[in-house]
Order: sequence, then structure tokens, then C-alpha cells
Amino acid sequence: MKLCASLSRLIPQRIICCASRAAEVHADLGYDLDRMKIVYNGYDIEEFRPSPEGRAAVRAELNLGASPVIGCVARFDAQKDHATLLEALSIVARQNPAFKCLLVGRGMDRANTKLTDQVNQLGLSEHMLAVGERSDIPAVMNALDIHILSSAFGEAFPNAVAEAMACGTPCIATDVGDASLIIGQTGWICEPRNPNAMASALVDALDQLNDAETWRTRKADARARIVNNFTIDQMVSGFTGVWDDMMTGRPA
Repeated sequence: MKLCASLSRLIPQRIICCASRAAEVHADLGYDLDRMKIVYNGYDIEEFRPSPEGRAAVRAELNLGASPVIGCVARFDAQKDHATLLEALSIVARQNPAFKCLLVGRGMDRANTKLTDQVNQLGLSEHMLAVGERSDIPAVMNALDIHILSSAFGEAFPNAVAEAMACGTPCIATDVGDASLIIGQTGWICEPRNPNAMASALVDALDQLNDAETWRTRKADARARIVNNFTIDQMVSGFTGVWDDMMTGRPA
């Protein structure tokens, strides 16, 4: 890493980062900030879009019923900090017991004894459904009422947040990477590793979910945030702009 940081001042004409936070982290490691350009990730807004059919199919398949569904699409990894999420959910359950939580991703299944032991210890077994990896993520995002990213560290531009929002699903996220930039004013940002702060955001979101008009607006705003700022076309334009600058000799 130190060698690459040193070479960053000699070899590349430009260094492209997918997130503002990624640029800051690499600059702190010694990379040449003057050569960095940020091109945010872009998303296929036709693949990730509101789909009542997808929502109905997944909720019927998993027998989610009419309860509010909180979801987390993330592999089982210390970075994703599911332990804090479960602690937050145990707090929410004491105030608002009518919810389900759907966990999707590699290692998120009943064979994961570390996960299931914590679920049982916190008395959350009736609320939780862990289904492992799935290939129908757009439909899963539509099946959720709220998506939450509980990461403690290591995020750059978290795709799951943007994908959920593109489907019209409001998000809660910890303040890691560019999560706050993605969400803007459409959802909730909370401190990492803080179950009380996460629970507070979840309770607020569940309360707002009961107001149909407020929630329709929040869903529309979440979708619009991605459509207006983070599409594949915008990402391609960003890369094209970097190439154009280099070809015409414009400074970084």
C-alpha cells in the first residue's frame, strides 16, 4: 500500500475513486489527492425499480404477512456488524413488537450458529428470518418496508443502500463511507456501533410507516435521489469526462 501510494505521484494520470470517503482514506494513506477524481457508482434504474409484483411474490414466498418488514442485505462479516443490528432490534421489540426482520446474504442462515445464538439470547426468534444468498435482490428490496445498513467500518459507496432506494425503499444506515451522501434527506443516518441510536431511527421509521401519505413521499424521494444522482449513465459520463480531460491535457 505504501509503495502504491508513492507510485501514485509518478505513474497514473488520474486516480478514480467511487466515493468521497474512499478518496479521503487513500489521501490519508499518502495517495496523491491532486490526481484523484470521484466517479460515484451508478445503478440500473430499470432493474432496480418499484415492483408491486416482486414485492408480493417475495412476501408470499417467505410468509412475511402484513407486518412491517425491516431488511438487511449484507454478507455475514464483522464489517457489517449484525451484532449491533440485533441489539437495536431487541430494543425496538420492547416498544414496537409488530415487525419482521429479513436477513439476506452469504452466511445469513440457520446454519450460522453465531447468528442464531444471538437471536435466541435476545429473544428475537419470532421476528427474524435469515434466508442466505438470493439472486432476486430487486424483488427482495421491494419486499422490504425499510432497509438498514449496520456497518461499523470499511464501506466506500454501499451498493445495497442505493439499490434499495432505487426500488423506493427508504433506508437507515450508519455513518460509514458515503452512506449519508447517498441517503441525503430521504432516510436516517446513525452512529456506528450504537444500538440505541439505531433503535431510535428504527422506531421513528416504523412510526412514519403508519402514515401512508408521509411514507409514499419518503419512498418517492428515495427513488428520485438515485434517479437524479446515481444512474449508470451518470457514472459512464463521469468516466468519459475523466478520459476527455486527459486527452485534452486539462489538469486534474
